[in-house]
Amino acid sequence: MSRIAIGAFVLASIFWTTNGDVESGNRFYSKGAFAKALKAYKEAESDLPAKTYALNYNKGTVLTRLKSYQSAVIEFQKGCDVHDKSLRARCYFNLGTAYALWALEKEELVRSGKKKDKKLKEDKIDDARQMAKRLWRNAVDALEQALALDPKMADARHNLEVALLRVDPACEVRDDKYEDNGSYKQAKPLATKSEKWQSVDDLVLCSDDEDWYKVELKKAGRLQAEVKAKEGGTGKLSLELYAPNGTTRLSPKGETPGTEVELPNVPSSGHYLLRVRGIESAERDYTLKYRAIRPCSEKEDSFESNNTPQTAKLLSAKSYKKLMLCRDDLDWYRVELKRDEGLIARIKFSGDDGKLRLRAFDSTGTKALVTATAEEGGVYQLRLNNPGAGSYLLEVAGIDHAETPYELEVKVIPPCRQRDDKYEENDTPEQAKRLKPGIYKKLQVCKGDPDYFKIKLGATDSLFASVTFDPKEGKAPKLLLYKVNPLQSTIPKPIGLPTGNDRTRLVVLSTPGEGEYFVRISGEIGYTLALEKKPPCPKGDDAFEENDYPANATVLKKDGTILARVCPKDNDYFKVSVPANHQLSASIVFDHNAGDLDLSMLSDDGKGGTKTIGSSRKSSPKRPFEALVLKTETAKTVYLLVDGRKGASNFYLLDIKRKKLPPPKNDKKKNDKKKNDKKKNDKRDKKNDKRDKKNDKRDKKKDERDKDDKKKQPPKPKREKMTPRKMRDEMFKKKLESMKNKRNLEYEKALRQSPLRYENSRKNW
Repeated sequence: MSRIAIGAFVLASIFWTTNGDVESGNRFYSKGAFAKALKAYKEAESDLPAKTYALNYNKGTVLTRLKSYQSAVIEFQKGCDVHDKSLRARCYFNLGTAYALWALEKEELVRSGKKKDKKLKEDKIDDARQMAKRLWRNAVDALEQALALDPKMADARHNLEVALLRVDPACEVRDDKYEDNGSYKQAKPLATKSEKWQSVDDLVLCSDDEDWYKVELKKAGRLQAEVKAKEGGTGKLSLELYAPNGTTRLSPKGETPGTEVELPNVPSSGHYLLRVRGIESAERDYTLKYRAIRPCSEKEDSFESNNTPQTAKLLSAKSYKKLMLCRDDLDWYRVELKRDEGLIARIKFSGDDGKLRLRAFDSTGTKALVTATAEEGGVYQLRLNNPGAGSYLLEVAGIDHAETPYELEVKVIPPCRQRDDKYEENDTPEQAKRLKPGIYKKLQVCKGDPDYFKIKLGATDSLFASVTFDPKEGKAPKLLLYKVNPLQSTIPKPIGLPTGNDRTRLVVLSTPGEGEYFVRISGEIGYTLALEKKPPCPKGDDAFEENDYPANATVLKKDGTILARVCPKDNDYFKVSVPANHQLSASIVFDHNAGDLDLSMLSDDGKGGTKTIGSSRKSSPKRPFEALVLKTETAKTVYLLVDGRKGASNFYLLDIKRKKLPPPKNDKKKNDKKKNDKKKNDKRDKKNDKRDKKNDKRDKKKDERDKDDKKKQPPKPKREKMTPRKMRDEMFKKKLESMKNKRNLEYEKALRQSPLRYENSRKNW
């Protein structure tokens, strides 16, 4: 490391005073007692004028010795305003030196990685590196000013050379630890212990140089690598992959340079070579990322070989981890189901090395029954609902030659009777369970085993009943309502018209009359039952009132479904907070025949009010619901408004769900195509601009030539003002001119009218 010279301390020659504290400070400084010298200078400040430049200079020099560089810089900046040229030169010299020593301190902090500066956290090491660069630039500015004032200052010249090398060092000085690796024979090895992406930072490529690295790979393994240039520098970088002989290029294909290479199937074991070179004499700092993957045969799971339906391995109901699917391979598994049992299978994988597909087949493996669909958390799931007793096969396949580890979970669904809810036995009207208004979750209805519930209504009460279910579990259950007649022994006809969507069935009875009412659910599926009875509005409004305005909107903190009611000429507002990079789905389901409802989404307009950002008004008797979706990259608070159209009143189910958005897809081919298209467009635009400039230049010359020609032409005579007499004379002139024409129309007309027009002259005049 080059030394940094500190300027000599100036005594009486620059600061003439009889102040005892200053003289005492000077003596302390000469003895190396810098702390005492600083104390003496501070005591002298009270007895001296406000602007004592030499004292600021002395304090700055002492603070530099004490390594208080920031305070020293402040003192020097005050002292450098002095009019004395000699003192100003020394002040700028010491100011530049203080900046340089401060920069060295920051560089040492970066190298050590320790928290010597209490204000600097470990995650801000890069900030210290950037600060060191700024300090070196400040040092250069100050030292240049010192030399401008005193060109003979040797220490200033030396310190300036050191600072300039730090601000813009030669590439050879900055070269990385892997040098000398300028040829394939000098290639430096890269570690391959882990299969995860590994990064090599702080690499430097100098102009007209190459960097070679070697990676040990086994046959049938894989290699991925990419190079990324850092900001600054000149030119572009190119990454190439070569065979162990150093001459056969394997990637990229063709002549077009790139920054990413891949070897999907290593042909033979050996040290493969990565070559980083510059395009157009590039000189850049860069990062090299690579990933060496062992052959899949070394990582296969204990279920191999299970590549065909005939070799499918038997699984029990549990989770299986550390499974591996090799490239262009299939994994088959077998599950035995008893009568009335069902099957749930889930597969989970990272997706970094491609996607997998999970399907269920019959016992022969020839008929596909169902394909897994995406769930939350990167999980794909399939479900077989009571397919019958027997063997069923699961197939795991890679999409687009995927090779990746995965986890598989198998769950056997017990027979429906074993999953019955706590309200059993309630299979007949006599066994019907009495319920209060509310929402009842985790209920189960089985085939041939309906569920009966009952609820009592007053004379003016209205009834709302709904069942919510997951369509993946089976067919939609049937929902029917009956009114109990004590004098009738048979079950009466159902009342109300069931409606809903693919997840909900509901019935609304508006003031059907006082009495006991049955709710009957049939089918084979799990469900949630919602019941509500209310007197007429406004007394029968829901529990969320008052929520008629955004200011008193009901806050919905959790996702899920709520049962509410909107009264005539009423509004229901709900407030929902949506995190950044999330999607909000909101929907209402209601009986359209009982009253049409609308759903709107609003947000703050920044002026104390709200603005509509979405609305849904598409419901009909066959489509009794409204739905809205909002995707946002920033955290947002929205309001949901439910109101009746034309003053309608109705019950409704409001469902909200917040879901994290997937990260944007990095489609390399698409991005490359965009880049190439952009390059072509830029090239075409550049060519067009060049042509337009040429045309503009030519047009400019033509305009100048036309102007010159116009100047050379004689001026046009001015047109005389026409008097009546001149106008009459002009008319006669035109008449005479017409008679001089080769074809005289008046003469021809006279000739046609003459009796001698056909006679020829007998004499040649």
